[in-house]
Amino acid sequence: MIRLATGLAAFGLALPAHAATVAEIVVSDGLAMRAERSLHPDRPGPDFTEAEAHRAQILQDVRAVLDADDPETVQRFTSGKGPAGVAGEARYAAWQVTGFWLAHGVTVAEISRIKGMNAPARVAEAIALMLKEPRP
Repeated sequence: MIRLATGLAAFGLALPAHAATVAEIVVSDGLAMRAERSLHPDRPGPDFTEAEAHRAQILQDVRAVLDADDPETVQRFTSGKGPAGVAGEARYAAWQVTGFWLAHGVTVAEISRIKGMNAPARVAEAIALMLKEPRP
């Protein structure tokens, strides 16, 4: 949580006061990880080797719970093992979604404004597009 709060603070953001939805966590965690990577390019980035093997399933499963804010679902997708059997599936989705947005010209400032009720729709839209794109 400290790492997330520190990454958000780098962009002048804070953790939401309400129970965050999975979509809001995808946005905030993605920004935090991207900020950390940008601030410390010499450090290794997150290791999503295991998750990468289950990419489509993870993205589909995360998309299905983007509106969820109950502690059980949030915990299962952020730190527990999700449906694909990989720990931190929402973090993997966060890395992928924010990377997709940045690669498609969405700025960090624009991503930081994706909050609250519009977060699930924006993340779902990105995931749908990502699943349609061929992988290199």
